[in-house]
Amino acid sequence: MAKNSITLEKLTGLSEQDLAEVFTKNPRAYMAVKGAVAEKHLEHLLIQYRNDGKIKSFTGASGDFDKDFYVTLNDGKTISLECKNIQVINSSTKKILPSYIQFLVRNNYLQENWLLKTFKSMAQKGIIIETDKGINSLNDLLEVILIEKAKTSTELLKFFPQELRESGIPRYEFSTSLIKESDVSKINIDTFIQQFDEHPLSIDFQRTRNSTDDDGDTKKQRFYKLDEIDVVAACLFSRTMKWQFIFGHSKYFTIHKKYKDRYANKFIIQQNKWSSDLLASLEIK
Repeated sequence: MAKNSITLEKLTGLSEQDLAEVFTKNPRAYMAVKGAVAEKHLEHLLIQYRNDGKIKSFTGASGDFDKDFYVTLNDGKTISLECKNIQVINSSTKKILPSYIQFLVRNNYLQENWLLKTFKSMAQKGIIIETDKGINSLNDLLEVILIEKAKTSTELLKFFPQELRESGIPRYEFSTSLIKESDVSKINIDTFIQQFDEHPLSIDFQRTRNSTDDDGDTKKQRFYKLDEIDVVAACLFSRTMKWQFIFGHSKYFTIHKKYKDRYANKFIIQQNKWSSDLLASLEIK
């Protein structure tokens, strides 16, 4: 190792294991760096594309409003490429929460006795109001969640450790457990996307920081203009536990209902419009 090489320990004063524990216990800290990690994985993929002769070159962003990458194709044309993380599955709804709880218990993230004790305490406090069913097993608990109003699920989640409530490895693992094939390179792209029909893949498609335009409209500036992005690389890790990407051309993105010169901030990834290969995504019609 070079004498002046930068390591995680040098950056943080922590070992890799200590830093992993920091991210595990602080999901928001992990979320803050995950976007940059995805960009690094995308950079590695672009290097591979360049080395294989699939593209001529690429450069990274140099300013706040630059796109993440600018890729020069072999025909000399340059396209803008933005990297986005797929949103984590929403495990807090009363429809999904029972399955998520079963997953957490099965993988020793939560203990059944703790859940039963917590749920009974909620009943004693009047939080559970729609049923007088006895709660003596995990199955009883799950049945009550489905019977109760959505508020019961919301209140129960408040007792969960932060790393299980917020976006993080347990929720990513849970999402992966719901699909048959997590490796997008092993199956047809539309077959891959179809696995998520019940809980569709989506992107929060906006800038993370506000910036006021000439009209003083802070919110508008967070939305991307129609002409500033060619392709989005959607990182699948949050739903598959793999640092892989699917690529979508902006001609298929939804226009914002209020700001007609901007893209909508959230859209669902649909079949027949995405590819697991950057160059192929440019050819989809």
